[in-house]
Amino acid sequence: MCCFTQPVKKVRDTRIFAREGDGSSQFIVYEMRLQAKDDLAMVLPLPVDRAKKEDAVRFINLEGYPEFFFDLCKGFPQRG
Repeated sequence: MCCFTQPVKKVRDTRIFAREGDGSSQFIVYEMRLQAKDDLAMVLPLPVDRAKKEDAVRFINLEGYPEFFFDLCKGFPQRG
């Protein structure tokens, strides 16, 4: 569940993918459609190991891969 720093008009089409990585790491991909009057930030609370400090989270920009969830669905074909 995310929070926003300003009012939003509409949030829709939320998709979340999570997978365990090596060791104690994990990957989370979050996508949504958002309508808002003003610029804002989305806050997504993540549990982290406090001992890692700034290294606890690393962001990977998937802006160049807009079909991520479409491709992911190909692994789960619909029947009949």
